[in-house]
Amino acid sequence: MGTCVKYRSKNSNFISTGFVKFQREEFLNAIYEQINDRYLEAFNSSIGSIKNKVAFVIEDQLLSCDTIKELSDGDLRHSFGLTRDKAASAIVDIISYMSSNISLSLIGRSKKNSLTLTLDMLPIDQKFINSVSNGVIESEGGFVTWLNWLLTKGTQVIIGDFGEITLPGVHGRSGGNTVMVELRGSIVRPFRVDPDHAGTVNDNFITRAIEPVRPKIMDIVTKEVLKALK
Repeated sequence: MGTCVKYRSKNSNFISTGFVKFQREEFLNAIYEQINDRYLEAFNSSIGSIKNKVAFVIEDQLLSCDTIKELSDGDLRHSFGLTRDKAASAIVDIISYMSSNISLSLIGRSKKNSLTLTLDMLPIDQKFINSVSNGVIESEGGFVTWLNWLLTKGTQVIIGDFGEITLPGVHGRSGGNTVMVELRGSIVRPFRVDPDHAGTVNDNFITRAIEPVRPKIMDIVTKEVLKALK
């Protein structure tokens, strides 16, 4: 006995196949779910390759950002009193930590026929700051928590009774001409992080460097998933 397929009307909510009726939305959702499952399987099978390529993009982006360049050998390094060696080791740790702690997930939603990609980095918190070698350095007056200042304090005043000045011929602990002096009514402003590099927990040089490459990361995921589907 043959099967006769009939549509109740062009805009019907049902598909009639013999004596069985399926709601059109449920029928389409079942198809979408199978499609999404294939993409999710392909994503999971290629996650290792995706993470490696995304890590490379993040490393490259951070290395090329202005703040890292300034920390490497610019006014920002001198401002924090970092020697070249201490700045270099901190930079290596920052980039390594951020590029190796990426969370990527792909979520399928059959009802909307969509897949949602999320990219999460580990939070900029005290655990991260403490993991960076030389993120805190010793000074004559105690400890300089420069990385915490850079990533969380924004442009607020850090040291109210001292400020920095540049004195030709004078060398500070970083080897540059920037030194800290007590204010005592002078025109020197209280010390704060340079506004061009200052950041907060949710808006700092790391988040600002990564944001522009999100489309590039999406492109990497798309290419790797399509490759896995072949």
